[in-house]
Amino acid sequence: MTSKYSAPPRYRGLISETVRYPGHNGDVISGLLTRPMGEGPYGAVIVVHEAFGLNLYARECARRIAEAGYITLAPDFFSRWNMVMEGLIDVAEVRAFNQAMGGGPSDTQIIGDMEASAAYLQNMPQTNGKVGSIGFCWGGRVTVLHACNSTRMAGAVDCWGGRVIAKPEQLTPQMPKAVFDMLPDLSCPLLGIYGADDYSPTVAENDQLEVELKRLGKPYEYHTYEGAGHAFFNFTRPNFRAPQAEEGWKEVYAFYERHLR
Repeated sequence: MTSKYSAPPRYRGLISETVRYPGHNGDVISGLLTRPMGEGPYGAVIVVHEAFGLNLYARECARRIAEAGYITLAPDFFSRWNMVMEGLIDVAEVRAFNQAMGGGPSDTQIIGDMEASAAYLQNMPQTNGKVGSIGFCWGGRVTVLHACNSTRMAGAVDCWGGRVIAKPEQLTPQMPKAVFDMLPDLSCPLLGIYGADDYSPTVAENDQLEVELKRLGKPYEYHTYEGAGHAFFNFTRPNFRAPQAEEGWKEVYAFYERHLR
């Protein structure tokens, strides 16, 4: 029976395993690699977790996209610190973790890890060479950040990424430049999935992004869902909104069908 919240499965059989590969600066990082059984070739997707790490929700998103006929790699951006984050952790723990890391992974490190993940996928014999990305919350910002600093990507999906637009006081040594100011270098089509009731990003911020993308002549599409707030895809949180999530996933699959097949 087809899941209500995933694309009609093209492949019932999946292979999923933890892989280790060189990330930014040659550091070894880990990630969850999930792919359809068979020789392919398949398009590939980097799945970027929230600030809560490579938890159940991130792993399930990777599985769903793989079931739709793509190879997925979900990097663990916190794996350098040998921390396993299973399930949900509260905001205080996330802040303490980021402080322990000196403010969290830097944008430079994140871009390097994303480039390494894209290269890993492109070098797999089962891929067709086309790599996309999808990120949620913290990961949504990462997908746009990377798409503005790479020429490898065929499409990027930003699911409610906060602080793409950043005020001067929000910039840090780890995050020295607003992603908004990098948009002239956006190198691939962008899909935005947002909730009308979200607080970060707000509808006004998304409107500002759309105006800038249109001014720059960048290929993009945005979808905003009424009655949905932050993280409305996430079935492990009270924010989950099933009807809106179903419609949002349809847009994600349609986007990948156009750009990654």
